Amino acid sequence: MGLLGANGAGKTTFIRLVTGFLIPSAGSLTVDGFSPARDSKAVRRRLGFVAETSPLGDAPVNDEVAAAVLDKCPALEADELAHRAEHSLEVVVPFIQFVNPEAAIVPVALEPMPAAEVEATGAGLAAALEPYRDDVVVIISSDMTHYESAASAERKDSLALERLAALDAAGLVEVVRANDISMCGVWPAAVGLAAFRALGGTAGTVIRYTNSGEASGDYDHVVGYAALSFA
Repeated sequence: MGLLGANGAGKTTFIRLVTGFLIPSAGSLTVDGFSPARDSKAVRRRLGFVAETSPLGDAPVNDEVAAAVLDKCPALEADELAHRAEHSLEVVVPFIQFVNPEAAIVPVALEPMPAAEVEATGAGLAAALEPYRDDVVVIISSDMTHYESAASAERKDSLALERLAALDAAGLVEVVRANDISMCGVWPAAVGLAAFRALGGTAGTVIRYTNSGEASGDYDHVVGYAALSFA
């Protein structure tokens, strides 16, 4: 459900009423049989709310580092529209803000590119970040296999994770193609691996692998997730 209306139409008031932060002065309101006034916790467990802006505030862009990245990476260009429908970067920002509220970001969205361009962009990214390496963290955002059984997802994803841990950008792209792995962020991952190598990285470590079945209980149609660190 989306709430549309002019300023003053009551959108915020309605949300406050539904979530129990505002008690109605007349009438009654229930959500799935629960009263927000009496059972606010039960109501909130049944609701999801996507605000227009993050409650943590805006994350500023580091213009200096962004300019260096554009200078060293000819394949990249400044394009705000590239982020309008791409959520993989957006969902990372609150985690960054939680860990470091003062952090500034340089969001980069990538499309498929030739192998030579992957390596060149990774090398350019490393060159741009070298002067700031003590103050910069490179984050790659991607799901793993989509909508297969947990067993199939784990088998396929283990092949991709092996290449990720080896910092093998070309091998990752090839494994994903050859095994039909629906890893949505393979190109950012490949460029990131090339950058890590150029910055002196030697290996990645899989911290944890899991899938959406652990939350939903459906192990027949899962999305795979993994966390890795690189050094």
